[in-house]
Amino acid sequence: YKTAYYGIMRRVYGMDVLVTLGMTSSYLYATMATWSNEAGYRFFETAAVLLCFVLLGKWMNAMAVCRTSDALTSLMKLQAKSALRVLPLEKITDFRKWNPLVDAYKEEIVPIQQIQ
Repeated sequence: YKTAYYGIMRRVYGMDVLVTLGMTSSYLYATMATWSNEAGYRFFETAAVLLCFVLLGKWMNAMAVCRTSDALTSLMKLQAKSALRVLPLEKITDFRKWNPLVDAYKEEIVPIQQIQ
């Protein structure tokens, strides 16, 4: 109810406002039908079922966000810390003509931050 109230005050009608309206109208209809002593059904459980579905959805969303952040953290741990730089032995002006499979080269290990 609190987030729906703030949403109405800011004129941002999101899912919280929709659920609050549905639960409140269901409960008020069942209460008014009980007080009027008319024949018919009283659906008091509708508000409780709606609330349970919303809470279940919010819990599932929180679990998905938690697992996603865990997966992204483990992916970031897989990032390379160093790289292997391959350079020709003699000075070359045109790197398009240099072939590391045929020409001589030297290797050095550098931190990943130095790679351009």
